[in-house]
Amino acid sequence: MNRVLRNAVLSACLVAGVLCTSPARAFEPILMFLFGMAREVMYDAFVNSQKPPQPNSEPLPALYPGTMVEPRKLRELIDESFYYLSERRRDALFQAFNDELIKPKNATVRAAMIQYFAEHAYAVRNVIDRLSLLSEPEMRALAVQFADEARKLPEKERQQLREVLEEGLLPVPPDLSHMLVVAIAEIPRAPAEPALAEQQDGGAAKPAAAPKPQPRGRGGEAPIAVNAMTVEPGATARAEQPPAPAGTAPTAREPRPEGTAVW
Repeated sequence: MNRVLRNAVLSACLVAGVLCTSPARAFEPILMFLFGMAREVMYDAFVNSQKPPQPNSEPLPALYPGTMVEPRKLRELIDESFYYLSERRRDALFQAFNDELIKPKNATVRAAMIQYFAEHAYAVRNVIDRLSLLSEPEMRALAVQFADEARKLPEKERQQLREVLEEGLLPVPPDLSHMLVVAIAEIPRAPAEPALAEQQDGGAAKPAAAPKPQPRGRGGEAPIAVNAMTVEPGATARAEQPPAPAGTAPTAREPRPEGTAVW
């Protein structure tokens, strides 16, 4: 959570300064701020999903040691500066920061951590208040540029960005948040990737040719070819004779004496 505040709110300070001049010139830093904070939120959500929940049973101190800050004042600061978050998420933000403050290893930097957090909390509040001053045409123009940048993201990251906006995790007014969600939803999906077989063959895979039907002999059984002889089931093997030349009378077979064998 501290990583999100550290990186995102530094960009928020830049946005707040540029918004004092011209909204048109402020679009680029606004986009940089929104996309930067969205990436931090998505990264923080991924890291937290890998950690098991750790309940905290330690009671809150009356004052944070070495400071004059009450936990109650810290919670009020979170509620006032991060009012765009749900109460459950503000509870989680307070609990995460409180856990860091009460760690003994942070005793020497506890006051500096609180001051740093307070400055950035006021900066986030300043950003959302200034974005609320944009006119409807300016918000629509910002939404168009936002969609142009979102179109460069992979489909999965674009969907995650839409979920971050729909859950209200970015410090933008509700009207502007709705415009940004609609702008992302109107981005056409990328065409489906071709099948692997088509990529390898350079086209659609061709179906295998059907085998040719084999001739059938008497009784429906296929004949058996042996060299130059064709034997049908139930028939005597016969040699295939070449055709006689044209104009030639067929020769009569000589009689074979009885008792002789043919080899």
